[in-house]
Amino acid sequence: MATDAFLSIISGKQLGLLAACLRGFLHPVSYAYGIVVRVRNCLFDSGLKRSYTVPLKVISIGNLTTGGTGKTPVVAEIANRLTKQGVKTGLLSRGYRSLSTGENDEKLVLDRLCPGVSHWQNPDRVVGAAQAKAEDPELDALVLDDAFQHRRINRDLDIVLIDATNPWGYGYQLPRGLLRESKAGLKRADLIVLTRADQITESELSAMKQEIGFIASDVPLMISRFRPTGWLTLDGSKVSLEELTNKPMTACCGIGNPDGFRNTLCAIGCDVKSFVEFADHHHYDEQDIASLAGVLKQEQVETLVMTLKDLVKFPQHSLPEFTVAALLIEWDILEGEEALEKLIAIGQSDAQ
Repeated sequence: MATDAFLSIISGKQLGLLAACLRGFLHPVSYAYGIVVRVRNCLFDSGLKRSYTVPLKVISIGNLTTGGTGKTPVVAEIANRLTKQGVKTGLLSRGYRSLSTGENDEKLVLDRLCPGVSHWQNPDRVVGAAQAKAEDPELDALVLDDAFQHRRINRDLDIVLIDATNPWGYGYQLPRGLLRESKAGLKRADLIVLTRADQITESELSAMKQEIGFIASDVPLMISRFRPTGWLTLDGSKVSLEELTNKPMTACCGIGNPDGFRNTLCAIGCDVKSFVEFADHHHYDEQDIASLAGVLKQEQVETLVMTLKDLVKFPQHSLPEFTVAALLIEWDILEGEEALEKLIAIGQSDAQ
């Protein structure tokens, strides 16, 4: 796939003269991109570019890199915590790569994880927030999914996620790497959350804490992981983690960080015979189904596993002769939960 080839080049995994030349070509493009981003941020910081305040508590959850940090379960957890505290909460996302229904995979997943929480989609968060408030005047707060760089809307809290397994997007800004802006952007955050911390060593974690502290010493840091809790089958049944873990399986995913999913399956002892990667936000069609069926038959396995983000887009009643299931995970905070509780408590008092 083109995406896989591109990641192989910018990560340095692809060797050879052509790959080296491509990386060399991308260097100046990345530098130019970085200048544009810095100028844009300076315009917002100075007030020359306007940010709009909406009559709602606004909590942004985002990252420095393009996708793959695990925002969706974090968004769900924070929205559910606010709701339990009596704060009328809604979700607002950009609706990237929506299906024919007008909903994208992230909304479909969040609808499952946050029952009863309204969700609006609009690439312009200011317009989306105004629409949300107009449609639900009792709304107190909006949780923005993937909005750290969307600075046109003022926010009360900025939560930034960093994937411990690839924190800086191969060390470069787009398109040479995956950074949307430089590491210095972390200084704008109110809370930094390190995800997948269980997939790196203690020494790597210590070094990561030190580096983040050096960049944004005044910003509290949380350490977290994603804990598998069970499986959800294509027909909507929930089964225990153990029921499928020990069975030979094929895995597939179309997410920003496929290695994170692969490592999670490995950590819980899954017997993965083959792993099929698709591009992030991939929409599954008949050709994909036929291809996966071929892989399953070739590997002589009866189970296909994926992420929930994939399952919500997987055509119903596909592969009836196989078990198709998504791994269910929960956001598990290892260190620093008191910082989140304090921020959410402030959110509660302000909203009310």
